[in-house]
Amino acid sequence: DDNSSATCVATLYWHNNSVNCLAFHPTLPLLATSSSTTVRLWSFSPDGSTAAGGAILNEHRGTVLSVAFHPTAPLLATGSADGNAKLWRFSADGATATCVATLEGDLTSTLPVAFDPTKHWLAVGDEVGSVKLYQLEQSLGVGSDALEQKPSYYSRVKGQFGRLKGIFW
Repeated sequence: DDNSSATCVATLYWHNNSVNCLAFHPTLPLLATSSSTTVRLWSFSPDGSTAAGGAILNEHRGTVLSVAFHPTAPLLATGSADGNAKLWRFSADGATATCVATLEGDLTSTLPVAFDPTKHWLAVGDEVGSVKLYQLEQSLGVGSDALEQKPSYYSRVKGQFGRLKGIFW
């Protein structure tokens, strides 16, 4: 084995259980990690030589299975086995974070969450095979503090994208 292409520069200890998912912010020196029902933000020094634990997000009732940073706004999305996705606004240094929206699901798990890099959308998947697309309000920093009241759902309909009305939960 030739390990010359990657060198471990740090080991972050804090979680008591296995780490389920993690994501780096695309432009800020931040990392989000999840274990059990908790997400932890970590900030890094500009040169990456030191890391500090930041905000602890623990409002989910089930295991957090996915985390995703918005590409430009100070927002983090989390998806959980409790059936909910949450949207968090965080400080630039990751020291604080506040839940600004809870997207309540049904009894199924919310698995992946992802932000569209060019549109103001949050995609939320579940274990029954559906994906819900939410239009983010400009007041969230993507353009004050909530998702559009009624989510927009998109689905493949006869080979074309069609906007569907109704609640799929």
